[in-house]
This record gives sequence, C-alpha cells and structure tokens, in this order.
Amino acid sequence: MLAVLAASVLGLSVPQVVPRPRIEIGESWQLGRIAFSLLPLAGSSRRKTVETCVVPRKVWTHEQIQGVVNVNVPVRQTVIKLQEGGLWLHNPVAPTAECIQMMRSLEAEHGEVK
Repeated sequence: MLAVLAASVLGLSVPQVVPRPRIEIGESWQLGRIAFSLLPLAGSSRRKTVETCVVPRKVWTHEQIQGVVNVNVPVRQTVIKLQEGGLWLHNPVAPTAECIQMMRSLEAEHGEVK
C-alpha cells in the first residue's frame, strides 16, 4: 500500500492487484451434467447466490450470474410467502448447494414451496 501511495505521489504507474473472490463450496453447479451446449456458458461451474429481502418476512430474491460467451446477465428467482402458509417460487435459478440452503432456511420458517 505504501508503494502505491509513493508511486502515485511521484507520478509513476503501478499495476493494480485485483483481488480474486474466494471459491465457496456451495457455489458450484455442473450445468454440463444437465444440459448440452456448443457455446461456452459463463458461470457454469461457479455461481454465487445473493439473497435479498425485498419485503420483510414476505418477499425474497435470489440472484446469480448466467451467460453465454462474453454476455453475462443476472438472473433472479423470487420467493413469495403465501397467506395460507408456504412459499411460491417464481423463475428458479441454478440449484447450487448455497441456493438450496437458502431455500431450506426459508422453508423452515415459512413452510414448504407449493
């Protein structure tokens, strides 16, 4: 850090080190076992799932990155708590261990997916 600060004061360029994210066990999902494609799929072996509570105790989203070649887009599943109990799931994303654990946690508190 001190070297970067000194270089910036002297007007020198210093290559920036880009941190790599840690690989989490629950992020993997082997798409090749389920689907076949001639195009290289992005995010096929590693998918981080991000959970967001949209409406407290009623609506949640789970987001992942999906893509083909160099076009990567976020995909989102929406989980809604039903009045009669249980959950409704719209647009399921890849079932990584991490995503399944998030769903099991919601099911334990609000009931099974209908």
